[in-house]
Amino acid sequence: MLLKGFESYYIKSDFKANINLADIEKLYPSPGQIMKGMFAADIKTEGNYNKDKHQFPVIKASVNLTNGYLKTADYPEPIENIHFIANAENNDGKPEDTRITINQLTYLMEGEPFAVTGFIEDMNKMNYDLKIKGLVDLEKLTKVYPVDGVKLKGIIDSDIEMKGSVADLENSNYSKTSCNGTVEITNFLYQSSSLPNSY
Repeated sequence: MLLKGFESYYIKSDFKANINLADIEKLYPSPGQIMKGMFAADIKTEGNYNKDKHQFPVIKASVNLTNGYLKTADYPEPIENIHFIANAENNDGKPEDTRITINQLTYLMEGEPFAVTGFIEDMNKMNYDLKIKGLVDLEKLTKVYPVDGVKLKGIIDSDIEMKGSVADLENSNYSKTSCNGTVEITNFLYQSSSLPNSY
């Protein structure tokens, strides 16, 4: 990695990894947590970064996680069969020319499958084209990934395809977006320090 500058800086880096996550656990054990899977990454960046001028380095990145497995002390059942294949590309440093593609994001939790595919592009408008299908048990998920001060329960069953941009949603241009399919939420409960009563 080469880094020059402070507020506006030039960066050039080349990162490659091919890691068995079980080996990391042996080096840095975490009581009650089991982590498995093969993780690979290939990330190259070069160019100037300046937040105020909306300058970003050119980037070409791919990330791949196969046969992932995660079990924590807070919940007896693991998240397994985790597969995550994604890439990101920007060839000229302009945020509007960035594209992040999710080729596969799938996992299995207590026999309940979940899958996401699609892409997000143009970091200014945040154009998206996504397909989401599967069950999410919020109580189980927050036991694996706790949210401080928040209690969540409920089942979300989704089978949707959505396309549009965050910019159009924020500007109420709903005719330029589409969302088809079904989302069913049952037995929903939300409780937090700011909203102590259940909703």
